[in-house]
Amino acid sequence: MAEKSSIKIKTNCFNTISFSNLWPSILLIAIFCLAVTVRLDYLPNWLEQPDRAFYSGEPLLTSVDGYYYLSLSQDLLDGTYNTVNEMRGVPDHPLRPSIPPLFSWLAASIVRLTGLSLNWVGAMLPVFLGTMIIFPVYFFGKTFNGRFMGCSAAVFTVLAYSYVLRSRIGFFDTDCLNVTLVLCIGLFYYGFAISKRLSQRMLHFFCALLSTFTLYMWWDQAPAVVLVMSCTYLFMVLGCYYRPSRKEGYVFYAVLSGIAIYLLVSKGLAFYVEIFNQMYSKFTYISKVADSTYPNIGTSISEQQQFDFQKIIKHTTNTVYIFILSLSGLLGLLIKRRRDCIILAVPALIGFLGIFYASRFLVFLVPVLALGLGFFLAEFWNSGKRSFRLLAVLIFFLLTVSYHFHSTYNITTWPFIKRNDVHALVQVKKNTPDNAVIWSTWGKGYLINYWAQRATISDGAIHSGRLSHFLYWPLAQDDPRLAANFMKFFVVRGQTGIGEFRRRTGLSESDALEKIREILSAEPLSVTDLCKQLPVSHNQGKGLDPIDWFAFFFPSNQDPVFLFLHRRMLPSAYWWYWYGTWDIGKQEGIHTSYSLFTDILLGENDFRTIWGKHVDFQSGQLSRGEYTQQLSEIYDQDGTETTRRTFSDGEDIMFVQRKLRTAVLMDEILWNSIFNRLFIRSDHENGYFTPFFLDNFNAQVWQVR
Repeated sequence: MAEKSSIKIKTNCFNTISFSNLWPSILLIAIFCLAVTVRLDYLPNWLEQPDRAFYSGEPLLTSVDGYYYLSLSQDLLDGTYNTVNEMRGVPDHPLRPSIPPLFSWLAASIVRLTGLSLNWVGAMLPVFLGTMIIFPVYFFGKTFNGRFMGCSAAVFTVLAYSYVLRSRIGFFDTDCLNVTLVLCIGLFYYGFAISKRLSQRMLHFFCALLSTFTLYMWWDQAPAVVLVMSCTYLFMVLGCYYRPSRKEGYVFYAVLSGIAIYLLVSKGLAFYVEIFNQMYSKFTYISKVADSTYPNIGTSISEQQQFDFQKIIKHTTNTVYIFILSLSGLLGLLIKRRRDCIILAVPALIGFLGIFYASRFLVFLVPVLALGLGFFLAEFWNSGKRSFRLLAVLIFFLLTVSYHFHSTYNITTWPFIKRNDVHALVQVKKNTPDNAVIWSTWGKGYLINYWAQRATISDGAIHSGRLSHFLYWPLAQDDPRLAANFMKFFVVRGQTGIGEFRRRTGLSESDALEKIREILSAEPLSVTDLCKQLPVSHNQGKGLDPIDWFAFFFPSNQDPVFLFLHRRMLPSAYWWYWYGTWDIGKQEGIHTSYSLFTDILLGENDFRTIWGKHVDFQSGQLSRGEYTQQLSEIYDQDGTETTRRTFSDGEDIMFVQRKLRTAVLMDEILWNSIFNRLFIRSDHENGYFTPFFLDNFNAQVWQVR
């Protein structure tokens, strides 16, 4: 009888799959879910108060620049993406990117595939893209000191305050993937240099180039920065890590040299000069270096300012204790793995820009510090008794993650864009000609392009100090004729026209602007005489005929111009009025301010605010507790009647609107400005600005006559 064979069949899959191989994947999935939860935490609050976060059921963005990318997405969806962008930078109109930004293309593609609205895609996409950073951080940590370091660094990165703020719901900006791609480039270059097999090295090198190209298409506002950063990574790994065989080295360096020679021959030195100029321009922007004529616009932008030490800690590690542990871990990493951690120099250097120049770059420092903290915890995990270290690390990990979670989870960020602004712009879209130009602050430029689909003068990318002066100068004047004429002149001539005027007259910038304003403020019958008196540059020979000059200053091919004023201009008056009153000769402008009081409790001869301030109409005093301020004037408006009260030895003016239960405190210098006459005083009879849409103290649109 034949012997029966014995066959063993494994029926339990866990015999071949161990938990030690599964736990990093499980933990990364949990970290991903936790990160998404944190970034979506205030959506229920948005849904409970839709007037603050939605317009017609569509979510509003928390990022101003997001509407630039949404506008390009809409162009792609509508099939109107062409070379010239007629909606921006009137009258010069910049070019659209020859290849659509990857961010805009991705949003448009999701809309086509899913049928979701573009606004919902714009609100939700950053949440999921922002959490992708856990993967390069994990692999960096795993390479440096094991999987525990990688998981620890990943969770502290995605829960860092600044990174949550810049990848939360509604923050439709490239920041949600910039840091991730920067880390990916470094990670792949590092893998290229340390891999043992040629096939692995080439695969990593290809992935590094692909990541560079992806970031180049993603971070479209800084292409030169991407190229320089990728080259820095490459030179770093070639000098510190890459030790190929002689044959491989000859081939690899020959290919690199060939590429460099090709670029030099085909592009010329101008290619490298342009990269240098772009890098220098970016640095002067974030370092707030002013030119010899106008101030640097970065001076007035909040995310371009430095943080104090406490805010730096808050935005990177949330607490000083974690900050110290992170630095200790980085020091230990530098000592123990000095050669390896050099690859972190690139994100660290960009992050240092956030410490010394512009706070927005602090987000690049987050993964570096998180890796330091992960190394510290991993070292502790690998030392001492297992039971003790397990308990200690578990308690520390849970407490720290819980604190990070609650420090970001309990914060509700409302859209920076106000529903009132959007409603006003929707009315503009419905009731103005397609060729209308909207004059407003540069911060509303993208918003106007997207919601009103009308052209603008300035926006988040077109806002130099010089242009900002021209933009705000009419609003700071007290002559409505001059303000209106200058707006209509600039919409047609722009900065190029002012340069042409200087070239023909030979006048300096300051004298040229003074002469332009003199002509634009003159009575029509006096303009011809003023034009006859214009000097002629010695390079021009004969000057223009007065009739030609008249056509230059008062062009007939005029698109309709509308002025959009909004509530944000009250707290930001300190800066826009400064730019508008900038004196080139003195190199200074005038800082001023508004204070808005809403929901005031009105009496017959006084009012109180919910913050405890009291204004007495009889004495003209503003008081709160022991603090007292004497006002110079109080304007008490009740319907169409306004009562004026004056007081001696006062400084500021109080304007009270009883119907709206609102009051505004301002400097005397602001009282007669065009902005104040329109937005605060509702001056309908100035003769040059007629009301088009009025939502008092929220958003207003005036047609320029």
